[in-house]
Amino acid sequence: MRLSANRLIHLALSALVLMASATAAPAAVLVVDCVAGPYPTIGAAVAAAFAGDTIVVHGCSTGPYNENVILAGAAYDRVRLVGASFDIEDYGALACGLPEPAAVIDGSGLAGSCITVQGTTSVSIVGFEFQNCAPHAVHLIDDLDTVVKANRIVRTPGIGIRALQSFNAQILCNLVGLSDAEGILLLDTEASLVGGNLVGRSGAAGIMLQSANPDRGSINNEVCGNDLRNNAGAGVVIGCETEDQVERNSFAANGGMANLWIQACAVATDAVGNDTGGSLQNDSGSSSLSDNS
Repeated sequence: MRLSANRLIHLALSALVLMASATAAPAAVLVVDCVAGPYPTIGAAVAAAFAGDTIVVHGCSTGPYNENVILAGAAYDRVRLVGASFDIEDYGALACGLPEPAAVIDGSGLAGSCITVQGTTSVSIVGFEFQNCAPHAVHLIDDLDTVVKANRIVRTPGIGIRALQSFNAQILCNLVGLSDAEGILLLDTEASLVGGNLVGRSGAAGIMLQSANPDRGSINNEVCGNDLRNNAGAGVVIGCETEDQVERNSFAANGGMANLWIQACAVATDAVGNDTGGSLQNDSGSSSLSDNS
Protein backbone atom coordinates (compact mmCIF):
# COMPACT_ATOMS: atom_id res chain seq x y z
CA MET A 1 0.00 0.00 0.00
CA ARG A 2 1.52 3.31 -0.97
CA LEU A 3 1.56 6.37 1.27
CA SER A 4 -0.36 9.15 -0.42
CA ALA A 5 -0.19 12.82 0.48
CA ASN A 6 -3.56 12.42 2.21
CA ARG A 7 -2.20 9.60 4.38
CA LEU A 8 0.88 11.60 5.38
CA ILE A 9 -1.35 14.52 6.38
CA HIS A 10 -3.56 12.12 8.35
CA LEU A 11 -0.58 10.74 10.27
CA ALA A 12 0.55 14.25 11.14
CA LEU A 13 -2.95 15.21 12.32
CA SER A 14 -3.22 12.05 14.41
CA ALA A 15 0.02 12.93 16.18
CA LEU A 16 -1.30 16.39 16.97
CA VAL A 17 -4.55 14.91 18.33
CA LEU A 18 -2.61 12.59 20.65
CA MET A 19 -0.50 15.47 21.91
CA ALA A 20 -3.57 17.61 22.58
CA SER A 21 -5.47 14.81 24.34
CA ALA A 22 -2.64 14.39 26.82
CA THR A 23 -3.52 17.76 28.39
CA ALA A 24 -7.29 17.78 27.76
CA ALA A 25 -9.90 17.76 30.52
CA PRO A 26 -11.33 14.34 31.49
CA ALA A 27 -13.99 13.15 29.07
CA ALA A 28 -17.62 13.30 30.18
CA VAL A 29 -20.58 10.98 29.59
CA LEU A 30 -23.70 12.89 28.52
CA VAL A 31 -27.01 11.04 28.78
CA VAL A 32 -29.92 11.66 26.41
CA ASP A 33 -33.41 10.62 27.49
CA CYS A 34 -36.44 12.30 25.92
CA VAL A 35 -38.38 12.07 29.21
CA ALA A 36 -35.92 11.84 32.10
CA GLY A 37 -33.09 13.93 30.63
CA PRO A 38 -30.76 15.51 31.53
CA TYR A 39 -30.64 16.08 27.77
CA PRO A 40 -34.03 15.64 26.08
CA THR A 41 -32.60 15.62 22.53
CA ILE A 42 -29.43 14.39 20.87
CA GLY A 43 -28.81 17.87 19.50
CA ALA A 44 -28.85 19.35 23.02
CA ALA A 45 -26.21 16.86 24.14
CA VAL A 46 -24.08 17.52 21.06
CA ALA A 47 -24.23 21.26 21.76
CA ALA A 48 -22.91 20.60 25.29
CA ALA A 49 -20.24 18.06 24.27
CA PHE A 50 -16.50 18.57 24.02
CA ALA A 51 -13.85 16.55 22.23
CA GLY A 52 -13.52 13.07 23.70
CA ASP A 53 -16.96 12.97 25.34
CA THR A 54 -19.41 10.07 25.03
CA ILE A 55 -23.09 10.72 24.35
CA VAL A 56 -25.33 7.83 25.43
CA VAL A 57 -28.82 7.93 23.89
CA HIS A 58 -31.67 6.04 25.56
CA GLY A 59 -34.71 4.88 23.65
CA CYS A 60 -37.55 7.40 23.67
CA SER A 61 -40.85 6.18 25.13
CA THR A 62 -42.84 8.89 23.32
CA GLY A 63 -41.50 8.14 19.82
CA PRO A 64 -38.29 8.43 17.78
CA TYR A 65 -35.86 11.32 18.03
CA ASN A 66 -36.91 13.54 15.13
CA GLU A 67 -33.80 15.63 14.47
CA ASN A 68 -30.77 16.33 12.31
CA VAL A 69 -27.55 15.79 14.25
CA ILE A 70 -24.36 17.54 13.11
CA LEU A 71 -20.85 16.98 14.44
CA ALA A 72 -18.56 19.36 12.56
CA GLY A 73 -15.01 20.40 13.27
CA ALA A 74 -12.23 19.50 15.68
CA ALA A 75 -14.38 20.45 18.70
CA TYR A 76 -16.06 17.03 18.24
CA ASP A 77 -12.94 14.93 17.72
CA ARG A 78 -13.17 11.54 19.46
CA VAL A 79 -16.83 12.01 20.39
CA ARG A 80 -18.69 8.69 20.70
CA LEU A 81 -22.42 8.73 19.94
CA VAL A 82 -23.76 5.44 21.30
CA GLY A 83 -27.21 3.90 21.59
CA ALA A 84 -27.82 2.97 25.24
CA SER A 85 -28.42 -0.71 24.46
CA PHE A 86 -24.67 -1.08 23.77
CA ASP A 87 -21.85 -1.19 26.30
CA ILE A 88 -19.95 2.06 25.81
CA GLU A 89 -16.69 0.41 26.85
CA ASP A 90 -16.95 -2.71 24.70
CA TYR A 91 -18.57 -1.36 21.52
CA GLY A 92 -15.36 -1.75 19.52
CA ALA A 93 -15.46 -5.52 19.99
CA LEU A 94 -19.09 -6.06 18.95
CA ALA A 95 -19.55 -9.05 16.69
CA CYS A 96 -21.47 -8.58 13.48
CA GLY A 97 -25.06 -9.70 13.50
CA LEU A 98 -28.49 -8.17 13.24
CA PRO A 99 -28.38 -5.02 15.38
CA GLU A 100 -31.36 -4.38 17.65
CA PRO A 101 -30.97 -0.76 18.74
CA ALA A 102 -33.28 0.89 21.24
CA ALA A 103 -32.58 4.49 20.21
CA VAL A 104 -34.34 5.48 16.97
CA ILE A 105 -33.64 8.60 14.90
CA ASP A 106 -36.38 9.47 12.40
CA GLY A 107 -35.88 12.08 9.69
CA SER A 108 -39.53 12.42 8.67
CA GLY A 109 -40.37 15.99 7.66
CA LEU A 110 -36.79 17.22 8.04
CA ALA A 111 -34.34 18.52 5.42
CA GLY A 112 -30.86 17.11 5.84
CA SER A 113 -29.21 13.85 6.77
CA CYS A 114 -30.06 12.36 10.15
CA ILE A 115 -26.39 12.45 11.21
CA THR A 116 -23.64 14.45 9.51
CA VAL A 117 -19.99 14.09 10.54
CA GLN A 118 -17.67 16.64 8.90
CA GLY A 119 -14.07 17.63 9.44
CA THR A 120 -13.61 15.48 12.56
CA THR A 121 -11.19 12.82 13.77
CA SER A 122 -12.17 9.53 15.45
CA VAL A 123 -15.91 10.04 15.86
CA SER A 124 -17.99 6.89 16.50
CA ILE A 125 -21.68 6.29 15.71
CA VAL A 126 -22.78 2.99 17.22
CA GLY A 127 -26.07 1.29 17.96
CA PHE A 128 -28.89 3.36 16.44
CA GLU A 129 -31.87 2.76 14.21
CA PHE A 130 -32.33 5.31 11.43
CA GLN A 131 -35.64 5.73 9.61
CA ASN A 132 -36.86 7.99 6.81
CA CYS A 133 -33.65 10.03 6.60
CA ALA A 134 -33.16 12.21 3.51
CA PRO A 135 -30.92 12.60 1.68
CA HIS A 136 -28.83 10.18 3.80
CA ALA A 137 -29.05 8.44 7.13
CA VAL A 138 -25.35 8.92 7.93
CA HIS A 139 -23.20 11.37 5.95
CA LEU A 140 -19.42 11.52 6.41
CA ILE A 141 -17.50 14.42 4.86
CA ASP A 142 -13.74 15.13 4.99
CA ASP A 143 -13.40 13.03 8.13
CA LEU A 144 -10.62 10.88 9.60
CA ASP A 145 -11.01 7.54 11.41
CA THR A 146 -14.81 7.60 11.77
CA VAL A 147 -16.50 4.39 12.99
CA VAL A 148 -20.10 3.65 11.92
CA LYS A 149 -21.01 0.33 13.50
CA ALA A 150 -23.96 -1.87 14.46
CA ASN A 151 -26.68 0.47 13.22
CA ARG A 152 -29.98 -0.44 11.57
CA ILE A 153 -30.78 1.86 8.65
CA VAL A 154 -34.16 1.43 6.95
CA ARG A 155 -36.48 3.23 4.56
CA THR A 156 -33.99 5.91 3.46
CA PRO A 157 -35.28 8.16 0.63
CA GLY A 158 -31.68 8.60 -0.50
CA ILE A 159 -28.45 6.76 0.43
CA GLY A 160 -28.08 4.79 3.65
CA ILE A 161 -24.45 5.67 4.43
CA ARG A 162 -22.52 8.14 2.26
CA ALA A 163 -18.83 8.91 2.77
CA LEU A 164 -17.20 11.74 0.81
CA GLN A 165 -13.42 12.26 1.00
CA SER A 166 -13.16 10.13 4.13
CA PHE A 167 -9.88 8.62 5.32
CA ASN A 168 -9.82 5.33 7.23
CA ALA A 169 -13.59 5.22 7.76
CA GLN A 170 -14.76 1.96 9.34
CA ILE A 171 -18.30 1.04 8.24
CA LEU A 172 -18.97 -2.20 10.04
CA CYS A 173 -21.77 -4.60 10.96
CA ASN A 174 -24.65 -2.35 9.89
CA LEU A 175 -27.99 -3.50 8.51
CA VAL A 176 -28.95 -1.23 5.60
CA GLY A 177 -32.26 -1.90 3.89
CA LEU A 178 -34.82 -0.26 1.64
CA SER A 179 -32.70 2.72 0.56
CA ASP A 180 -34.04 4.46 -2.55
CA ALA A 181 -30.48 4.83 -3.90
CA GLU A 182 -27.27 3.03 -2.87
CA GLY A 183 -27.13 1.31 0.48
CA ILE A 184 -23.52 2.40 1.09
CA LEU A 185 -21.66 4.84 -1.17
CA LEU A 186 -18.00 5.83 -0.85
CA LEU A 187 -16.75 8.74 -2.97
CA ASP A 188 -13.08 9.77 -3.09
CA THR A 189 -12.28 7.83 0.06
CA GLU A 190 -8.96 6.34 1.07
CA ALA A 191 -7.91 3.38 3.23
CA SER A 192 -11.49 2.77 4.38
CA LEU A 193 -13.15 -0.52 5.31
CA VAL A 194 -16.72 -1.60 4.55
CA GLY A 195 -17.09 -4.91 6.35
CA GLY A 196 -19.66 -7.26 7.80
CA ASN A 197 -22.69 -5.27 6.64
CA LEU A 198 -26.00 -6.72 5.47
CA VAL A 199 -27.29 -4.55 2.61
CA GLY A 200 -30.56 -5.40 0.90
CA ARG A 201 -33.37 -4.05 -1.24
CA SER A 202 -31.57 -0.85 -2.20
CA GLY A 203 -32.89 1.05 -5.21
CA ALA A 204 -29.43 1.06 -6.80
CA ALA A 205 -26.19 -0.78 -5.95
CA GLY A 206 -25.85 -2.31 -2.51
CA ILE A 207 -22.31 -0.98 -2.04
CA MET A 208 -20.60 1.36 -4.50
CA LEU A 209 -17.08 2.80 -4.46
CA GLN A 210 -16.36 5.58 -6.93
CA SER A 211 -13.99 8.45 -7.54
CA ALA A 212 -15.94 11.62 -8.30
CA ASN A 213 -12.86 13.86 -8.47
CA PRO A 214 -10.02 12.64 -10.74
CA ASP A 215 -7.62 15.13 -9.15
CA ARG A 216 -8.14 13.60 -5.70
CA GLY A 217 -8.60 9.93 -6.51
CA SER A 218 -9.87 7.06 -4.41
CA ILE A 219 -7.46 4.38 -3.25
CA ASN A 220 -6.80 1.39 -1.02
CA ASN A 221 -10.33 0.75 0.22
CA GLU A 222 -11.53 -2.68 1.33
CA VAL A 223 -14.96 -4.30 0.94
CA CYS A 224 -14.91 -7.46 3.01
CA GLY A 225 -17.37 -9.99 4.42
CA ASN A 226 -20.58 -8.21 3.44
CA ASP A 227 -23.90 -9.86 2.57
CA LEU A 228 -25.62 -8.28 -0.46
CA ARG A 229 -29.19 -9.35 -1.24
CA ASN A 230 -31.98 -8.27 -3.54
CA ASN A 231 -30.56 -4.87 -4.48
CA ALA A 232 -31.89 -3.31 -7.67
CA GLY A 233 -28.35 -2.64 -8.90
CA ALA A 234 -25.26 -4.78 -8.56
CA GLY A 235 -24.40 -6.01 -5.08
CA VAL A 236 -20.99 -4.32 -5.21
CA VAL A 237 -19.76 -1.84 -7.83
CA ILE A 238 -16.11 -0.81 -8.01
CA GLY A 239 -15.82 2.29 -10.17
CA CYS A 240 -12.84 4.56 -10.92
CA GLU A 241 -10.84 3.35 -7.92
CA THR A 242 -7.21 2.30 -7.42
CA GLU A 243 -5.95 -0.76 -5.55
CA ASP A 244 -9.18 -1.72 -3.79
CA GLN A 245 -9.66 -5.11 -2.13
CA VAL A 246 -12.96 -6.98 -2.53
CA GLU A 247 -12.88 -10.13 -0.41
CA ARG A 248 -15.20 -12.85 0.94
CA ASN A 249 -18.49 -11.12 0.19
CA SER A 250 -21.67 -13.09 -0.48
CA PHE A 251 -24.32 -12.17 -3.03
CA ALA A 252 -27.87 -13.24 -3.80
CA ALA A 253 -30.41 -12.00 -6.36
CA ASN A 254 -28.96 -8.57 -7.08
CA GLY A 255 -29.70 -6.73 -10.34
CA GLY A 256 -27.59 -4.50 -12.56
CA MET A 257 -24.71 -5.82 -14.65
CA ALA A 258 -23.80 -8.55 -12.14
CA ASN A 259 -23.67 -9.36 -8.45
CA LEU A 260 -20.10 -7.98 -8.48
CA TRP A 261 -19.21 -5.42 -11.15
CA ILE A 262 -15.68 -4.06 -11.59
CA GLN A 263 -15.92 -1.21 -14.06
CA ALA A 264 -13.44 -0.51 -16.84
CA CYS A 265 -11.94 2.54 -15.09
CA ALA A 266 -10.98 0.55 -11.98
CA VAL A 267 -7.22 0.09 -11.52
CA ALA A 268 -5.67 -2.94 -9.84
CA THR A 269 -8.74 -4.16 -7.97
CA ASP A 270 -8.08 -7.43 -6.14
CA ALA A 271 -11.22 -9.61 -5.89
CA VAL A 272 -10.67 -12.76 -3.82
CA GLY A 273 -12.94 -15.45 -2.41
CA ASN A 274 -16.29 -13.85 -3.21
CA ASP A 275 -19.42 -15.98 -3.52
CA THR A 276 -21.01 -14.30 -6.54
CA GLY A 277 -23.12 -17.21 -7.70
CA GLY A 278 -21.19 -17.01 -10.99
CA SER A 279 -22.31 -13.42 -11.56
CA LEU A 280 -19.10 -11.37 -11.78
CA GLN A 281 -18.53 -8.72 -14.45
CA ASN A 282 -14.90 -7.60 -14.74
CA ASP A 283 -14.39 -4.83 -17.29
CA SER A 284 -10.99 -3.78 -15.94
CA GLY A 285 -7.89 -5.15 -17.62
CA SER A 286 -5.71 -4.52 -14.57
CA SER A 287 -7.78 -6.29 -11.93
CA SER A 288 -6.80 -9.55 -10.27
CA LEU A 289 -9.44 -12.22 -9.67
CA SER A 290 -8.94 -15.43 -7.68
CA ASP A 291 -11.03 -18.05 -5.89
CA ASN A 292 -14.35 -16.39 -6.69
CA SER A 293 -17.35 -18.66 -7.25
